[in-house]
Amino acid sequence: MMARIVPLEEAHVSAAADLVAARYRDERAALPLVSDAYSAGADIEPRLRELVASSSGVAALRDGRLRGFLVGMPITWRAAPTTYVP
Repeated sequence: MMARIVPLEEAHVSAAADLVAARYRDERAALPLVSDAYSAGADIEPRLRELVASSSGVAALRDGRLRGFLVGMPITWRAAPTTYVP
């Protein structure tokens, strides 16, 4: 069955957090210097809830389960952006 792409919603957040945590654990296994701060979905869920509430995103669902997602994350500058002139 093909994945169905739908808008990312609050209902997807818990499963999305679990996906991020699983990927983070994989990265940490490959590089143990990486902090374990985001090894659990519960650690990631609050930030994802903020992003889903304030940004656009999509979710890929297959067989009713979240298989992937993409969400925008606003970038705030601490200083004024500079103009690049080649």
